Amino acid sequence: MIAWGITYAVHSTLLIAAVWTFGRFLRSASARETLWKLALVAPLVTATMQVSNFVPQATPARISIPAFGLRQRQLPLSNAAAPAAAPTSVAASESGDSHRRTPDLALALWAAGAALLLLRLIAGRILLARALRDRVDLLREHDRLARLRAAMSCRPLVRLTESSAVGSPIALSGWEIVVPRATFARLSDEQKDTILAHEIAHLVRRDPLWLLGSELLNALLFVQPLNRLAQKKMKECAEFLCDDLAVVHTGNPRALAETLAELATSFTPAPRAVAAMAEGGSNLMARVSRVLDPHGHRERPLRLAARIAIAATVVGALAAFAPGIGPARHEPGSMHFTEGVLSRTFDGPEGYTNVRFNAKDFDVAEDASWFRFTSRAGFARIRHTAAAGPAREIDMTPGRDLQPVVHYRVGGVEQPWSEDARRIVLSAFRAEKAYARESAAAIVVTPRQRRADAAQKLRTWDADVHYTGTRDDVPVEIVIRAAAVRYDLATGDVFFDEGASLYVAETVGTTTRTFTRNARELAWSGTYGRTEVSSWLADILRKQAGLPASIARSMGRE
Repeated sequence: MIAWGITYAVHSTLLIAAVWTFGRFLRSASARETLWKLALVAPLVTATMQVSNFVPQATPARISIPAFGLRQRQLPLSNAAAPAAAPTSVAASESGDSHRRTPDLALALWAAGAALLLLRLIAGRILLARALRDRVDLLREHDRLARLRAAMSCRPLVRLTESSAVGSPIALSGWEIVVPRATFARLSDEQKDTILAHEIAHLVRRDPLWLLGSELLNALLFVQPLNRLAQKKMKECAEFLCDDLAVVHTGNPRALAETLAELATSFTPAPRAVAAMAEGGSNLMARVSRVLDPHGHRERPLRLAARIAIAATVVGALAAFAPGIGPARHEPGSMHFTEGVLSRTFDGPEGYTNVRFNAKDFDVAEDASWFRFTSRAGFARIRHTAAAGPAREIDMTPGRDLQPVVHYRVGGVEQPWSEDARRIVLSAFRAEKAYARESAAAIVVTPRQRRADAAQKLRTWDADVHYTGTRDDVPVEIVIRAAAVRYDLATGDVFFDEGASLYVAETVGTTTRTFTRNARELAWSGTYGRTEVSSWLADILRKQAGLPASIARSMGRE
């Protein structure tokens, strides 16, 4: 939402500035009105298109802002892992909390401001409705109104009322015209014709709805003050065009000019979202001069095809060429590290193995088949040590066009990229996939590993895992804590002796599921039934803690 808001502000500012500059040289009020309406609406479309990557940009790569709150922290799965991982990970987690609070506060302030302005708009509409409670139908002018409606091809029925609460005729969105009681009574028939023709033009053109929509936009997107200018210019053009339609259908420009002068003497401000014939922002002197100009051209609105062509050109150019700011976009099946550290241990092909992964502004496929950086400050470092194999190191830095520059070293000697290197990266977060045991031929089991397996049939599992991120743009937090849990890899049996414990919690948005087990109890809480607990738990323990599938499934069984 923040990325969309910034992109919208950039697009609307550029478009309003362009329309204001270019519109000064346009003589056609209809063309100017179309552009000012686009200045209000088009940035909503183009910002959405850019942030959703719906349209490619012709400008250089867009600016990218961090995916706030995406932090990962995974402490060792056994006490033998490097102790230096924990402080770095805790710092990353605290930094993530700080980043999460920043957009939350910004969105809260925006919501509060928008709510206040919407309440102000609603209050104004309520006050108008109360003020117009004294209005009565003006039945004696029914024939005049019907004649003008037929001449202007206005098919819906129009209600004509009079009220002493208004000082200028106004057009309401419910196909109603309200005229000032005292002023309308003393006007001539020609002047009454021009008033009604002008207001019917407002209704036919849907000006009351456009004004209400622009007020709603100003309230919701108050952070863009230039929208007020666009609204003012749109209303000004609408008054010019309605004057032209009134003159075309009455043939009496002098009567319209006299009517405007008469209404100006008794002017009272109308509510913002109401189309009033002689409101202060409608530039009365310019309108009178324009109406009385003997060489003036009476405009009719642009054809629909012309308006569509203008709209398509503006939207297309703005979406393609205006700069955009968006969150880093990640392909399905990938993970993004804004900043984080992973450290884990497992039994690999070369015995007891530890992998430490440290990355910033880094994207990686879930199968480690490709990598990329999202900023020039990014990096990725993987350190792989095993009981019966050489130390392996992978360093990646962003090169030209943010493409990774990779250095892979085995025992301190530079090596070309290989399948073995890909497995090293994958083992940092998907060890069970990096060294899958589907085929015995794919596994190199050392004599040392065989002796270790024979000497220790039962293995002890300790873990402290904390993950925070997003799933379909919904915040996700997972906590796994295990102490002295023993299991038999051969049979899949799990043992919770005295002092052993397991705690798992998953929070998705505002929904939390928990699982607790020790030597005395097995308990869970959440919105699932008992039959779903074991599969939910097994999925989390396999993905986040790297447990073998058979052991993960046994953790939830009594």
